[in-house]
Amino acid sequence: MTSRPVVFVLLQDKNVFQITHKIIVTNTIKAAPGTIRGDFAIDASKTIIHVSDSEKSAKIEIERFFNSKKI
Repeated sequence: MTSRPVVFVLLQDKNVFQITHKIIVTNTIKAAPGTIRGDFAIDASKTIIHVSDSEKSAKIEIERFFNSKKI
């Protein structure tokens, strides 16, 4: 989030963590084709995409990056 332009997306669904983790995959080396890291990551030491790992983390990150009046 510090070396390139960043696009922030706020998703809401009852299964949002399970759904997003299927297409994002945490480990770049193990990421299969069809996942964001599998298709686009070229360096395991750099994060191409981030997703909150829990509702608690999401709340902190939403407060950090989004204006609550505009949500």
